[in-house]
Amino acid sequence: CDFTYKVKKDSNTQPEIIVAGELERLEAVEETVSESDNIVTQLIDAYRQVA
Repeated sequence: CDFTYKVKKDSNTQPEIIVAGELERLEAVEETVSESDNIVTQLIDAYRQVA
């Protein structure tokens, strides 16, 4: 999967915090979705590599 990791230049939020928030959201999605487990797992793995 290829996704773009963007951070607003004028944002005071640290990239690590944004990644952590996305990771939490993806893990929540993973718990509720069964058919696309493979895709969601790949996304989570990709975020963990960025973090």
